[in-house]
Amino acid sequence: MRLWYDNETYKCDMTVSSAETGYPGTNIQDTQLKKTARSTNVTSVQTWDFDAGSGNTIDCDSVAILGHNISATASQIQFVMSASADFSGATTSVVLTHSTGLMAVYFVADSERYARVLVADMGNSDGYIEMGFVYVASHVQITGGVGIDFPYQRMDSSTGEYSNTGQWFGDEGELLDLYNFHMPYMNNAFKKQMLTIFEEVKTVKPMIMDFNESAWSSIRPLYCRFNDSISFNHIAVAVGTDYDFHWNCDISLKEIK
Repeated sequence: MRLWYDNETYKCDMTVSSAETGYPGTNIQDTQLKKTARSTNVTSVQTWDFDAGSGNTIDCDSVAILGHNISATASQIQFVMSASADFSGATTSVVLTHSTGLMAVYFVADSERYARVLVADMGNSDGYIEMGFVYVASHVQITGGVGIDFPYQRMDSSTGEYSNTGQWFGDEGELLDLYNFHMPYMNNAFKKQMLTIFEEVKTVKPMIMDFNESAWSSIRPLYCRFNDSISFNHIAVAVGTDYDFHWNCDISLKEIK
């Protein structure tokens, strides 16, 4: 299991090859997937460039594109990193495998001032390339695994109420996934790391939970947030004549869109 929480795109200035009026490139730095960036055409390669600024770097080993309309026939879906604004001498250049909703790739950790998402999708029938969010991060490997089972719920955000005479009036919402995890027997160092994550994102900022990076055909990564406060239960473990600190941890993650 891998958890992403430290999105690097927040801190960057953006330059795009084209942007439709009302759909600026900066929309892919907005966590709401329905607030999209959109190109003006698909007749040329479209780019979205990130600049961390002088003396700063984008530090990452993972990238995801969410809420997109990129077609399965796209000839290029790439993420590139370089020390140069023209992306000469790129130190990272990886290809994302097409998938609807969320596509992602892992790579060797890199730190550069500039990063680029590049899409060539000349056959896209929409006539534009659209993205809801780009997540660039260094993932945290969850060690020790989770409990044998973890509850999953498919939730409905629809609301409604009955009239005084029994008629039902409702507003249709979205279907959202909810997962609950029990992570047993984590050591004190990993407990501190989980607390660092929670203190950074609280229950507001989005994360990506990759349940099994080797089994995306069975369970896809989830764009989500902490649905509740993180909690720990201390376990005293005898080590010789001393006691070591270990913890059981419970977290709840709810999908966001």
